[in-house]
Amino acid sequence: METFLDKVAQHLINQHGNCLEDVVVIMPGKRSGIFLQKALKNLCESGLWLPEIQGINDFMIGLQSFESIDPVDLIFEAYTVYNSQVKQADDFNEFLNWAPTVLSDFDDIDRYLVDPNQIFMNLKSVRELEGWELDKWSFDNDQLKPLQLKYLSFWDQLKPLYFGLNEHLEKMNQRRAGLIYRKAHDHFDEAKINDQKHYYFIGLNALSKAETLVIKKMQQHYNAQCAWDYHASIIDDPIHEANFFMHRNLKNLGKGFIDPFNAPLSDKVTVHPSPSFYSQASIANALLEADEDNDSAIILCDEQLLEPVQLNLPELNKAPNITTELPITKTLIHNFCQFLLQINIKHCKSGNRTIYHADLSAILQHPAFKLTSVSRQLQTGIIVSTMSEKNMVYVNQKGLRELLGVHTEFIEKLVFSCKNLQDTQAYIEVICQILLDIKSHQASPILLEQCYHQYTLQCQISKHIEGAKISIDLEAYKLLMRFFLNDYKLSFVGEPLSGLQIMGMLETRSLNFKKLIFVGANEGTLPHDALFKSFIPYDLRRYFGLPGKKNKEAIHAYYFYRLLWPAQEVHLVYNANKSGNDNAEPSRYILQLKYQNLSTQHESSLHLGLTKSEEFVQKTPEILNLVKNYLSQGLSSSAIGTYLNCPLDFFHKNVLRLYEQQEVEEEIQANTLGTILHNALQAFYEQKSTSVLTVDMYNKLEEQIEELLKAEFLKVFYRGSEENGKNRLAFDICRHYLNTFLSHERAILKKGDQIEIISLEDDYTFPITLNDGTEVFIKGKIDRIDRLNGTLRVIDYKSGAQGLVSNKGPELAFSDQNKDKERQLLIYAWLVYQKFKTTDFSCALLFLRDSHKLYTYRQDISLELIESVEKEMALFCENLLNPETIFAENLDPKFPTLLGYPQ
Repeated sequence: METFLDKVAQHLINQHGNCLEDVVVIMPGKRSGIFLQKALKNLCESGLWLPEIQGINDFMIGLQSFESIDPVDLIFEAYTVYNSQVKQADDFNEFLNWAPTVLSDFDDIDRYLVDPNQIFMNLKSVRELEGWELDKWSFDNDQLKPLQLKYLSFWDQLKPLYFGLNEHLEKMNQRRAGLIYRKAHDHFDEAKINDQKHYYFIGLNALSKAETLVIKKMQQHYNAQCAWDYHASIIDDPIHEANFFMHRNLKNLGKGFIDPFNAPLSDKVTVHPSPSFYSQASIANALLEADEDNDSAIILCDEQLLEPVQLNLPELNKAPNITTELPITKTLIHNFCQFLLQINIKHCKSGNRTIYHADLSAILQHPAFKLTSVSRQLQTGIIVSTMSEKNMVYVNQKGLRELLGVHTEFIEKLVFSCKNLQDTQAYIEVICQILLDIKSHQASPILLEQCYHQYTLQCQISKHIEGAKISIDLEAYKLLMRFFLNDYKLSFVGEPLSGLQIMGMLETRSLNFKKLIFVGANEGTLPHDALFKSFIPYDLRRYFGLPGKKNKEAIHAYYFYRLLWPAQEVHLVYNANKSGNDNAEPSRYILQLKYQNLSTQHESSLHLGLTKSEEFVQKTPEILNLVKNYLSQGLSSSAIGTYLNCPLDFFHKNVLRLYEQQEVEEEIQANTLGTILHNALQAFYEQKSTSVLTVDMYNKLEEQIEELLKAEFLKVFYRGSEENGKNRLAFDICRHYLNTFLSHERAILKKGDQIEIISLEDDYTFPITLNDGTEVFIKGKIDRIDRLNGTLRVIDYKSGAQGLVSNKGPELAFSDQNKDKERQLLIYAWLVYQKFKTTDFSCALLFLRDSHKLYTYRQDISLELIESVEKEMALFCENLLNPETIFAENLDPKFPTLLGYPQ
């Protein structure tokens, strides 16, 4: 396969032989220059003197003696100039909201050689028209409102800021990036260019007006030559977005010394829909399994796929060359720093010195925190579990000391480092200490690189804050970090000329490969759906020839299609999962290839073993022994309900004792509310002096409801959790339920009825014998047994909504998961019969929330019913011990399983 760079190399050898020391090659970037050197070496068996290779940006900077100012320095210098020019200047926070966009517009104005006087005048006129009110018929400022005047004054400030900033930077011997391009064009005659050298501009495409005119002058004065990496079919297509810059470059700079690529596009384009975002990496892995050719590349349309792609590479490609850059905003250390910043901002705004449990857990469990020296001395798992057990929603300083002991001060420094929003320096100092601490205990080159860049940037901002004496609060600092780090990327070190190439789209410029695998080929990532921010309206940008969103889309289209031209095999992998927030729309380029008939396209879905299969557990002798051991300890009504919902869940939860991880309960849940009511009633009745209840006893104990409830809340919630928000509402609901219930009980006693308490919250366990002689146990915890006028009652408290309880036989109750209340009453009836050996009693559910009908009775207790219940329980247990049955997963999506199996 003869690539574009092979043709360039051949031309250079033909023109200059093996001695290329007087040749200067200007390319899109340095990486493509390395591949050009390789192509030159392949053509020369004897010695070779390589040419000088520069990036186009380095070439433009080299035409003058000024340095390009660092973006961090630029934003502070711009504010200095702005503050000196405007009487009522915005504070630094407000300035940061608009300054990055304005500075970007300044660069565009300079790169495209627009007359700043003209564009600022037109821009102000456009904004005046927007502020003009039709019914006033006047442009007189006296007719404008104060807000309109302030709006228009903003546009008056741009022109002085533009010229003032340029003059200010000139004195510092520095220039903005855009101004460097303008000056390179305006002062081209003054540039020190070696006229003894031969200049070649190779593989360029999206040239600004300044670059185009500089190259044209290089052609006129120094016989510079150009080579375009273009395809003939796209040049001839008037509507193809990839040719946006082609026609302009060919018209202004000539067709170049290499003919356009004319071979048909590869007919081996295969599209692979992926069932999830990360499974795209597995598809790329499968496509590389039998690939021993080094001339392959994985193109990351979405940079988030870098790590999963690396982890899924086959053994053959375990040492790839990663040429894409990792955005620092996606790194572990940056994530941790930003998280701490957000917590400090929150605490400064609220003035609260307590830590939200999720924030504390996130800090302690963050991978970056685990790299610190303090983390090695903390038992993080125990601390998080303790917060869950105590329901510590908000942890105060006393709670921190209980959890962290001597390390409390370290955590407080992280989350309470700032006294107020203006205390930015204190936060920076803490972050620098953390970075140095991680660095001293870390050997990973990637993490060390992350720490270095974060530390350098923090020190740079701190220096500016001190030197410029600008008040920068934490929110302004957050904007600064977002602005500076948005395009900040970390480079990987590798061997660019061998092995599998993992690249971003930008790094593919001028390069070609036989086999291409695009991952993340979804709309929004191919091309990138980047927001285009500008204060210059679209029509004005178009009139003055400034770039817009269409230009950016054209650049991405060019990158994509030029890769396809010489490729022999192309795979486009995209995420087709439409659930959640994932973007499941394939890239527009996939549809273009299909409908423009540029290529034969095949669609394939690789089998990755991701299809859902039913989970189950066979009853081996070992499993049966576990079941027997469980039944010997007692089978409850709720456990039977778990089995009917999902047998596999029953096995995990009840037999193996595998429980979901306990989490902090921020807002009271239904089961917790029920527990509080149960315990409060138990505590209420335990204070009685006799088993027989009286009206006076209710009158006295009713005054203690508030105190009893608070005590129960403290058992399941951390201090003060019942005082605010939804928990306060839940507390009031509990109090209302208890008052309603006590009023009902008191009304019964006032009528002359007698209530005698027999037992409260007692456990009952009795055995049954199966047909094979195996003895198993049935158990239950009965909330209350009493006598009403001498008649025995079995009562179970319910805090939920009242439900109907049928008096049908027990068969349905032990086969239908929805009959939990009937099943519970029947099991309680059986247990009470075993205890008292009588059927002269009734079973009742007491629904505390229903003030009109508190009791639902089952009064048809008979010996026949008791025997039927025992028979059904025995059948259920025999089924559990039947080796022929399995613990299978319930695939009905209405019943989620304990361990979160996908439904």
